[in-house]
Amino acid sequence: MSTLAFEGEAVQTLTERWGSLNPGLQIGVSIAAALLLLGLCFLVARRLSRRARPGRQRVLVVLSSWSVVLALALGVWAYSLPEPERVSFVLSHQIVRVGAALFGTL
Repeated sequence: MSTLAFEGEAVQTLTERWGSLNPGLQIGVSIAAALLLLGLCFLVARRLSRRARPGRQRVLVVLSSWSVVLALALGVWAYSLPEPERVSFVLSHQIVRVGAALFGTL
């Protein structure tokens, strides 16, 4: 049974297939996906900034678009984190949750 917050057959199948890969391949696929996502975000931000007027508006467009991307990414990550039990405090989980809240309010 999957321990993720997202349930369903598709997620369970994907999790099982991911778990069957060797660790080196998992790291390689993760790095490739992260680089592809960052490249896509960079291209979208660059395209948006070209449409904005030069100066402060261009900077605000880029910062706003990155804030939205980070809010979505950290929000999904925070949603998939396990709920804290009793007095458990995991610093990395709190950083993700605070980052999602921070970028969600900007």
